[in-house]
Formats: sequence, C-alpha cells, structure tokens
Amino acid sequence: MTEAILLPGSEDSSDCPFYDERKKGEMAMRLFEQHLVVSDLNRSAQFYEQVLGCTLGLDTKEVRFYWIDADRRSMLGLWQQGGSHNAFAPDTGNILRQHLAFQIPLNQLPEKVRQLKEVGVEVVDFFSQPTEEGSVHPWVPVVSVYFFDPDGHALEFLSLLPDSPRPGQPVMSWRKWRSVTEEG
Repeated sequence: MTEAILLPGSEDSSDCPFYDERKKGEMAMRLFEQHLVVSDLNRSAQFYEQVLGCTLGLDTKEVRFYWIDADRRSMLGLWQQGGSHNAFAPDTGNILRQHLAFQIPLNQLPEKVRQLKEVGVEVVDFFSQPTEEGSVHPWVPVVSVYFFDPDGHALEFLSLLPDSPRPGQPVMSWRKWRSVTEEG
C-alpha cells in the first residue's frame, strides 16, 4: 500500500474520494485555475506579469487569464471590478480579499524574496513581520513568505521541505526549523 499523510481522524487514504492508489499517492485532482477581482486590471496585470512573471494567455478586456507555470498546469484569472455578469465569473461587484499560494523550488525562495524587495514589495512571515527567510508550517512541512498584490490579495511563495511532517510543532522561523530538525 502507498503511504499517505493522513489527516487526524482519518483511518486510511480510502477516506478521500479523490485519492487514487494506482497513482502512487498522487491526487486524481488538482486545482487548475483561480480567479481574483481587481480594482484596476492594467495595474494588476503589470504586477502579475512583471513582478511575478506570469504569462498572459488570453485578454478579453474584462478578464485576463495568466499561465502560472511554463507547463500550463495552473492558471489565474484577473477580473476587472464591475466588469462581468457572466454566470461563471466571480462576483465582480466587490473585491473580496483572497489568499493564493504559489509553490516554488526551495533553492529559488531566497532569490524570489530578493526580487520582491527590489521592486518595493514588502515580504513578511506568518506573523506579519518583515523577513528574509520566512516561516515553516511543520505539519506539511513547507517554508513560506507572504506579500500582497495591489488590491491587498494575500500572496504566498511556499517551498516544500524534505523533512518529515511534525504536526505537533507550532509555526516557526526557517532558522528555528533547521535547528529543530538537526536535533532530531
């Protein structure tokens, strides 16, 4: 049987209807796209293209779709506030602050932090304190840094860590995590 990380109260992977044993622990489903409502589509487009490096896939003037990755496995739609009445569009009447996390390779995290700071984007840890290294969520484990887009949507760069999950540990700095994991 393939090992899976189980949530508290779960007896085995069969509790998850989307877990496919044949895929060696992979989920049979992944999130393909997410949508954000923005107050100024051009300003947000500039941020997502120039700061985050997203690639424009389609521009319909009321929405711009961006490829998040080169493999075209993940997409982000930016909708102009008040710009659509499409039944499948987000409610464009209001901007509801959202949180999106972008997974990046661990060795790229310091460079991404430097790039964000270079263009004036404040980077903080899980506790909203300025950071160079981020915070570790031990239950996964991942190291994360947080920042905001022009409309206040909370964005996160996260990197999976090669260590074993420690669900009983609180969120901590990456430096502290390294000392904890070295101790065993």
